Amino acid sequence: MQMNQKRILVPVDFSRVSEVCMNHAYSIANKIGADIYLLHLVNKVEDLEDGRSRLATFADERQVV
Repeated sequence: MQMNQKRILVPVDFSRVSEVCMNHAYSIANKIGADIYLLHLVNKVEDLEDGRSRLATFADERQVV
């Protein structure tokens, strides 16, 4: 059975390990033409903007839309 996945889901908490995982996902996605979906959960609504900002920075650094 051939699987032709074009989506990669990466849970992130912005730790160093998480950053390494995001970079690996980015590399793989470029090789196979996949989309990356980052999942970041917050405990409090007050933390939401920080997560958005960090995700935007990650995307900007890699020229991702």
